[in-house]
Amino acid sequence: ELELTTPSIIYEQEKANLWSEKVRLVSDMKDLKMVSQEWMYKNVFNMSDDEWKMEQAKVINDLKLGFRQTQIEDEGNDPVKTGESFGTPHDIASMHQKSDDQGGSPEGGFDGAGRPPEAGNYKSDDNPFGRDPLGQKTDIKPAATYHKYKNSPLAYEQAEALKTSLKSVKRKSPEILKESLSEETKKESGLLDERNLIDDTI
Repeated sequence: ELELTTPSIIYEQEKANLWSEKVRLVSDMKDLKMVSQEWMYKNVFNMSDDEWKMEQAKVINDLKLGFRQTQIEDEGNDPVKTGESFGTPHDIASMHQKSDDQGGSPEGGFDGAGRPPEAGNYKSDDNPFGRDPLGQKTDIKPAATYHKYKNSPLAYEQAEALKTSLKSVKRKSPEILKESLSEETKKESGLLDERNLIDDTI
């Protein structure tokens, strides 16, 4: 019995190796785009016209089955029952295309949009690009006269608040600072100490 099984195992191994080599050869030919699939089926796998056409149809059926399995697994959708697919690149592109079709401007554009009917005057406020950057033509008033309520209670209240805040700031004159510094403190400090700088200014 050992004599019968050993040659059959060797034959099966050689047959598997031969098919493996044929598949590798066909894969390389496909990658290089050297010859058609029809030629490969006929010349590498020795199939007739009917055989290779039947195999091609079976490959398509395998792809359909694989797609159906992926849809059921990933999307919970059986395309055979619903007649639709979900989550494919085509589905996503279709959604974006539909959303892009909505919106946009009406025929003739929106009112007031686009170029003005007449161009503005250069170097004037009439032209958005023509303001007078150096103030040669425009009379610029001080900021205090821009509001209409110059003598109003609001203006008075604001002025009083400013005066009060300035009074609360304690300022020391150079004389007061000079008196507060003792001679020993001046000697201990470095050249860039503020106390030395104050002394230099007096």
